[in-house]
Amino acid sequence: MREQAATLSAEVATLQAQAEDWEKRGGWAKLITCGEKRRLCVQIDTKHVVADRKLTHVEVVC
Repeated sequence: MREQAATLSAEVATLQAQAEDWEKRGGWAKLITCGEKRRLCVQIDTKHVVADRKLTHVEVVC
């Protein structure tokens, strides 16, 4: 149990550092569910257009 707690604590620290880095560079990400299958998606900033397609989210395929 202690080993699992230590692993999770380290993971939280890593994720916090990544979030701080993204924020410093003006980025962000929001995980959402989408579609009929309620798959994991990442919501993106719609002010930025990629390849002339208006995107609102990107589906995560694992």
